[in-house]
Amino acid sequence: MNPALGTLQRQIRIHNRHCWLAAAAALFFSWLAWAGFYVVFAGVVLLLETIRQGESAAFPQWLNPTAVLLAILLLSWAGAEERGRKFRPTTDRPVIGWHLLPDLLLLPARLTFSIGSHLSARIRLDSHGQETAWRILELAADFGKLPPHLLGAQFTSADDWERALEALQLLGWVDLHGDKEGWFYRIPSTREGELAAMRGLDVPSSDSQSTE
Repeated sequence: MNPALGTLQRQIRIHNRHCWLAAAAALFFSWLAWAGFYVVFAGVVLLLETIRQGESAAFPQWLNPTAVLLAILLLSWAGAEERGRKFRPTTDRPVIGWHLLPDLLLLPARLTFSIGSHLSARIRLDSHGQETAWRILELAADFGKLPPHLLGAQFTSADDWERALEALQLLGWVDLHGDKEGWFYRIPSTREGELAAMRGLDVPSSDSQSTE
């Protein structure tokens, strides 16, 4: 087996383990957020009922159904907002302002949605997909710039190289760039030395580079 593939497999396992841990953390904190919102909502309702009825006030029967309805509304609001801003560029906004109120209200719903986001970020490549990913890394290292049409010429199945390329992006092995000639992928400069070592190539040290 190619030692480089073994290194790539180990990085995939580490990445997937981080995805599971992040999903578990999101599940825990979303549960805390929903519980906290329920406690606040129930406390406000009990306070209003005490003001209206006096010390004999109790939680009304509509409390839990209303809480469920509010949770559904928050999830719907967060889902619509997520779809609306998916391809919208980010903008600067004040650190403090009324915009923080919707962010606070949507916190439990966003944490809930993040569970699925973390799980969907897992890398699922079989042995053939891993070999394709390694071949893409070699092409990116050899050509410097790797436009999509070059990948289409190198691989017969577009699904194969697209899945492998997505995995490499999640691992931080390739970045997408653009210039006047179009879009292309390339190896980040911070990973070039590691890739050269995986390929068994000599990597010049920083001392030798500085003396040249």
